[in-house]
Amino acid sequence: MVVVEPHAKVLVTGANGYLATWILRTLLEEGYSVKGAVRSVSKGDYLVNLFKKYGDAFAYVIVEDMAKEGAFDDHVNDVEAVLHTAARATSNAKSLDELAAVNVSGTLAVLNSVLQHGTNVRRFVYTSTTGTVVDEPGKTLTEESIEWNDWVVDQVRNNPSPLGIFYYLASKVLAEQAAWEWVGKHKAGMRFDFVSLIIPWIIGPQIQEVRSRSDLTEAISILQVGLDNEWPPEQRYSHFSNWADVRDIALAHVRAMEKEQAAGQRFLISSGAFSLQDIYDALHSVTDSPLKDVPYGDPKGERGPLCIHNADKAKRILGITFRPLGPSLTQALVDHQEKLKTLPA
Repeated sequence: MVVVEPHAKVLVTGANGYLATWILRTLLEEGYSVKGAVRSVSKGDYLVNLFKKYGDAFAYVIVEDMAKEGAFDDHVNDVEAVLHTAARATSNAKSLDELAAVNVSGTLAVLNSVLQHGTNVRRFVYTSTTGTVVDEPGKTLTEESIEWNDWVVDQVRNNPSPLGIFYYLASKVLAEQAAWEWVGKHKAGMRFDFVSLIIPWIIGPQIQEVRSRSDLTEAISILQVGLDNEWPPEQRYSHFSNWADVRDIALAHVRAMEKEQAAGQRFLISSGAFSLQDIYDALHSVTDSPLKDVPYGDPKGERGPLCIHNADKAKRILGITFRPLGPSLTQALVDHQEKLKTLPA
């Protein structure tokens, strides 16, 4: 049984983000009517132009402060699903409170709006991240075996000078924990189901607005550092991350919204784990890749143990077939390089 069917109206928060724009496109391609929540008219107008071929099927609403209680009250009363991708993601935060105000309070504010005013909402899909779970090299994780990354929360609360990215990761841990706690507390009065997707390192082309180098996704920027050969050989074989193509992650959000079996579930979304050398090897394996000037791996080189995020549950219930690394990575980096040419130094 399908919970939300094509031609229904869907609200996507943080609609101008890297992943969210692909979610919008996927929804529109599949016949949904989409409402995107953004913080400014300029961001909304960019999306209207980007999706102009879909006409009235796309519209946007302005929500300047997502964390403000009641900010979404008027925007959830005519939709059948909410895909909550909005979050403040930065590696330059100075405190946990700075991000928790949006990532934790904002998530709860949207849920409260849906509970009180989303009469027709049947499914709420929350975008989580692999930073919320414990990665142990050499271990294969499933939804049943994952543990909360309480270590990173402890770091930002008790370490006087943690890495800036830790504030973001901790805020996402607290946000998803708060969301599940909220669901447990309000379950009896909920007309909708809650689903969370634990998404990995995102790779793929970008269609969101890029006005400066800072608008380029940090994921691609860091991979570019790898291509600049700034990683010593011994680090190229160590565990880097799990990953998936942005288009596959977007489709996973749509299927998580639709599939009855997804109700109340967490899903690990992953095409696989990789090291930096795997990135180089993938580029060499793509015959039309313009990026060949990267180090070849040593076939006898010792690979560091990877932490595998097993996505069998997503494949089985959501019906996702993940793209391979080589073509996805090549497209992402070519797209990145083309955009750099159009931006001021």
